[in-house]
Amino acid sequence: MKNLFRILSIILLLCMHSSVFSQFTFENYYGGIDYEEGSAVAETDDGGFIVVGYTESFGAGGSDFFVVRTAADGDTVWTKTYGGTSSDVAKDIVKLDGGHYLIGGFTSSFGLDEPDIYLIEIDNVGNVIWSKTIGTGENEQLNKIRKTSDGGFIICGITEKLSHYKYYMVKTNSNGDTLWTRAYDYGIAEWIEQTDDGGYILVVYPYEPFGVTRYDFQLVKLDSEGETTWSKFYGAADPVHEISFAVQQATDGGYLLAGRVDGYGAGGSDFLILKTDADGDSLWSKTFGGGEDERAFTLIKTSDGGYLIGGYTATFGGGYFDFYLVKTDEYGDSMWTRTYGGEWQEMVFDVKETSDGGFAAVGYTLSYGAGDYDAYLVRTNHDGVVTAISQPETSFGERPELLQNYPNPFNSSTVISWQSPKAGWQTLIIYDMLGKEVATLVDEYRTAGRHMVKFKADGLASGMYCCKFLADDRTSTINMVIGK
Repeated sequence: MKNLFRILSIILLLCMHSSVFSQFTFENYYGGIDYEEGSAVAETDDGGFIVVGYTESFGAGGSDFFVVRTAADGDTVWTKTYGGTSSDVAKDIVKLDGGHYLIGGFTSSFGLDEPDIYLIEIDNVGNVIWSKTIGTGENEQLNKIRKTSDGGFIICGITEKLSHYKYYMVKTNSNGDTLWTRAYDYGIAEWIEQTDDGGYILVVYPYEPFGVTRYDFQLVKLDSEGETTWSKFYGAADPVHEISFAVQQATDGGYLLAGRVDGYGAGGSDFLILKTDADGDSLWSKTFGGGEDERAFTLIKTSDGGYLIGGYTATFGGGYFDFYLVKTDEYGDSMWTRTYGGEWQEMVFDVKETSDGGFAAVGYTLSYGAGDYDAYLVRTNHDGVVTAISQPETSFGERPELLQNYPNPFNSSTVISWQSPKAGWQTLIIYDMLGKEVATLVDEYRTAGRHMVKFKADGLASGMYCCKFLADDRTSTINMVIGK
């Protein structure tokens, strides 16, 4: 009997071990024939995910909140859109108690005349519990929302005053009712976290409306009422540019910022992380990247005390841009790096650690899916490895199509994409607004499918330019803006 008990105990332990260390991994894509983007992701209680972003394929018109509920293996359980006939964009999601979720973004369909902050609480099947708009009649947009220790929420983003952006915070109660708002100096609030002392830490993209914009990391410490305790900048002198998009409080009370640097590192732009002490004084910084461009947009602190940074790479991987994750220890030393994506373009906007120690990253893909861009969700194990990939068949439509360049506006370079259902002679020409040809990027036979080319604006002045695409006796154009 004792031997039987030992055998059963060993079997039970092996089953538990297998359950703990087996992890679903996948890559999947969600969208229609037009444009979809995944901005944020949250894990559900059953191990699935809620992806939020926006869609131009479905909904009431313009763009709408796009919400996809997946199973643990990435298959779609349900899809919902929320919005009106104008522009509605979801930017972030907070998991609440009872299987509910709060989605934050901005709307031009509801509220006052200009875009307003837009909050929607939904249940686990996508039913709306309540929705609220927050605005002043100017332009208010949400970038991040976090649940606070009092059960309410803190929002960061922008408000527009006299045609210029100021970074902006809103504190609400648990029902989304506004308790206070704060407008600060010129800039865009990209990221916010509540700190151990009950205050907040804020990452700002500096903005100078009356002179040369300052391209430095900016970190702002605020008390619990949103009053500024200190504000500090970090960066080298021009022409080096540093831009931060994310921050986390470290276990020692200091802060880790993540973004990009142009002007030093391996080349092009690189991931840049910077560590400060609790008073915001810089301790160290590190870069990650190769000879082309790498840009970081998101950052989490992981359960092992380290960090995971997400963005895109043009140096590594298989396409123009690929999802790029860098896992570090608490000192910023790289533990592993991973890329995910196809032949064309993928970009990460949010990462989360999953309940089994893996990771979920969300953004968009141009390599796969049903249309222009689709929401793209990558679910990895604890080492960032994907062992199963779901790739829907890609369709290229019935006629040639020129897609909007990214980024736009742009400074030194941008990527122009187009797709064609059949092979043939294809031409891509750039004109200035006087109709003068400034560059011929493509003039050759191309196969059917999706194509991309990088356009470098060396020697061109700031302003608007026209890109014209000719294929199969059809012409299409887009406008592009160079801002230097």
